[in-house]
This record gives sequence, structure tokens and C-alpha cells, in this order.
Amino acid sequence: MSFGTGAIARVKSTKYIPKRLLPRVQGLEQEKAPVREILKVLGVAE
Repeated sequence: MSFGTGAIARVKSTKYIPKRLLPRVQGLEQEKAPVREILKVLGVAE
């Protein structure tokens, strides 16, 4: 695969959601909570 000058490659990452947090994360998803808020619950973002 070739990228042009100045191209930005995106990195995808998959995280395991602990069973104890799964109901909370699913609830936030149903409420259409901001992604940043969900990431805070998972301890990925501040």
C-alpha cells in the first residue's frame, strides 16, 4: 500500500471491556453519551 505525501495513517485499536463495566458502557451507548465519557469509564481517556 502506498501513501501520498502528507498522508495520515489511522490506527485502529480494539479494547476489551471488562464484564463489570459492560452494563454501564452499554447504558451510556443507549443514552448516546459522548465517546469521551465512555472512554473515561473504561479508563482510556481523562
